[in-house]
Amino acid sequence: MDADRKAIYENKAAETLAPELTKLSSKYDFQVVDLNSVFRNDWKKNRKAFDFGAFDSHWNAYAHNLVASFTAPSLDTEK
Repeated sequence: MDADRKAIYENKAAETLAPELTKLSSKYDFQVVDLNSVFRNDWKKNRKAFDFGAFDSHWNAYAHNLVASFTAPSLDTEK
């Protein structure tokens, strides 16, 4: 699940749907990956933007690589 990147850039608390989605994931057997802490921790450390541009909030290459490196180990290819 994506994070409120604007709140992260501004060092503000962000609302998340993770608790509700986590409940649903248990009920319907799917996995939820909340990226809020991933983006927030990386922003604190590296200060590299995750957006494609000032007016385009799609992930840039840096964000895609960050998310891929975080989520790849959790993928279960045996299901």
